[in-house]
This record gives sequence, C-alpha cells and structure tokens, in this order.
Amino acid sequence: MFKAMNENAMMAVDGGFYYVYTFYYKTTSSGIVYIGKSVKQVSSWSGATTIYILNGKRVKRPPV
Repeated sequence: MFKAMNENAMMAVDGGFYYVYTFYYKTTSSGIVYIGKSVKQVSSWSGATTIYILNGKRVKRPPV
C-alpha cells in the first residue's frame, strides 16, 4: 500500500480531515438545475475548498 503513495501522502495519512460543501447539479431540458448540497469529509492535504457534482461527475468549477 505505501509503495503506491508519494512521500507527502504518506506523511499525511494520519494528518486529519476536514469537511467541505458539495453542490449537486443536474442537466434537464431547460438547462442546468441546482439539486442540493451536502458536506463531504476530505483529507487534510487534498486542498479542496468546495466540490461541484454535475450529473454524477465531479467538475472543477460551478456549472452555473
């Protein structure tokens, strides 16, 4: 398991976690519609501030 991880990831295994907002969107015939939001737990070294999900796939920026 540890051979597949780089040194920074190995040092942060027990580094902790935090929560970020996850926003869900869906494409309909009238355009992109906001579905809702939740909170997800991410690793402390991930650097994520918010997560956007469009049609079940993660996207880098808000679709709206």
